[in-house]
Amino acid sequence: MKHRILFGWLILLLAGLGAGGARAQAPRWLNTNSWTGGAGVRQTEPVWLNGESWLLRHTHSGAGELKVEVYDGAGKLFDTPVKTRRPFTGVSYIRGRGQYYLRVSAPAAWTLDLDQKLSLPDEWHLIQLIKAAAPRKPATILATWTGEQGVATYDLTVAAPRWKVKCYNLGDGQVRFSVQDRNSNAIELDCTSRTSEEFEGWIHHPGEFLVKADAFNSEWKIEVSTE
Repeated sequence: MKHRILFGWLILLLAGLGAGGARAQAPRWLNTNSWTGGAGVRQTEPVWLNGESWLLRHTHSGAGELKVEVYDGAGKLFDTPVKTRRPFTGVSYIRGRGQYYLRVSAPAAWTLDLDQKLSLPDEWHLIQLIKAAAPRKPATILATWTGEQGVATYDLTVAAPRWKVKCYNLGDGQVRFSVQDRNSNAIELDCTSRTSEEFEGWIHHPGEFLVKADAFNSEWKIEVSTE
């Protein structure tokens, strides 16, 4: 999907540069990232925001608070564009160029679409940033665990500044996955799966962590990797 998006941007960019004129140069809104999730806490991969402004289109289907926080590349809170306690569909506008990631806390299913308002030079620059950040070698697997019924906990030490956790519910029962920072007790990931599925979350700092799977009538797998 990422390659198809980049290829489409490149075609549009070349066409715009060839056409010239004021209309071709006018900034336009482009959807550059989309996420979906369920109840719990999840952090996204890093995303480059290169537009003069950008927006989050969000939907939220459950009772309780949907909260979306934006953190900068240094891990500092930049903005909290979404905070609502009812089922809601809305749009939040934000300004600020750079690399960010999102932290989503939700009581039920949600979707997020990130749109950026980009001029043609902005589009070209964004493509270069994404290409430069793309992995140039296969992911390094740091740990893999599997299990089934009951609670399993694991200690994990990670030196990498950014890493990914992939969680697999391999059966038809329920599995709750979580990752907790041993030093701050902060919850870095907390998601419950009630059917056969897989999902991922990102952690944006090194340290010592407690990884946990709590399963009822289902097999599961956890994979930790760096890119």
